[in-house]
Amino acid sequence: MTLIPLFLLVLAIPPAFGAVDFTTDKELYHTGDIVTISGTVEYNKKVPFVVIKTASLDSPLADIGQPSPNSDGSFTHSFKLAGNNWNTDGTFTITVVYDEQKAVKTAQYQKEPPKSKPEPKQETKPAPKPETKPDPAPAKPDTQTPKPDAKPAFETLKLQIPGFPSYEKSPQYYVDRYNSEPEYKSWFDSQFPSYSIKDVVGYKQTHIDGFLSSDESPQSYIDRYNSEPEYKSWFDSQFPDTSIYNVLGYADPVAIPQWIKSTAKQWGEKEISESDFVPAITFLLENDIIMISEIPDPANNDIPKWVRNSAYWWSQDLITQDEFLNSIKFLIREGLIPAN
Repeated sequence: MTLIPLFLLVLAIPPAFGAVDFTTDKELYHTGDIVTISGTVEYNKKVPFVVIKTASLDSPLADIGQPSPNSDGSFTHSFKLAGNNWNTDGTFTITVVYDEQKAVKTAQYQKEPPKSKPEPKQETKPAPKPETKPDPAPAKPDTQTPKPDAKPAFETLKLQIPGFPSYEKSPQYYVDRYNSEPEYKSWFDSQFPSYSIKDVVGYKQTHIDGFLSSDESPQSYIDRYNSEPEYKSWFDSQFPDTSIYNVLGYADPVAIPQWIKSTAKQWGEKEISESDFVPAITFLLENDIIMISEIPDPANNDIPKWVRNSAYWWSQDLITQDEFLNSIKFLIREGLIPAN
């Protein structure tokens, strides 16, 4: 019998976690810090989300995220260390799962950073009190000054036709179609006879050179704003008086009412059926909170468990609103749930 060297047997066994790898931006965190997780997976277009679970010494589910991986497999997720899940100092565990592969790593948490020793106080002589003069009599109010008008509603050509232009298509996509498809050009000119294609789908010039790019979709900018704290901080400093939606040319989206969150919780816990959840989806579509250009006919496939989990996690504020909405978009696009 031929014996195979032991080291060859070891090399023949594939690593269990080889398809997923990630790092954290720091090794030690304190209360209020932002944890940023960056990594790569072996991309599979049929698996739309990476699931990231964080367990602290106070909670087995201190945070959960579902970022969408890019086509090159890269992903990022950030969350803040705050609340009752972060009371005990020690090691916390981060687990990243994608397409039946996973990776597990740890980091350290210390509630309070070490205090530095106070510098000795220097004796200072009290400064002489300045001479005070009596306050002048208050000026009479100017009764002739008109009150400022209420802030006007944001005016935009976008979404006057539901779903057009889509958050998920770049301005250049529509310009290319307009220039290459006569039927599409004819349709657009009939709907917007007084405007050019760039007036409707394009971005307005900003004070920052190169921002915004016509090759990037509005959704890509919104996703960065919602998922990257440093990007959000930069944007808010550059555009303090407006929103990311307004800069992109869209009106601010309608807020999701509380009844949808309650319905999502019931659906996630299987207390109601898919048909009972349809009114919530209809509201999201009719108010342009979810925008999908083409809705397929329903298919007779089972709804993945992770989508129901997303609905429940969102109802408990364990994932963001955008992560929940992305899971509902997935259901509609795959025809797994009726949209009306």
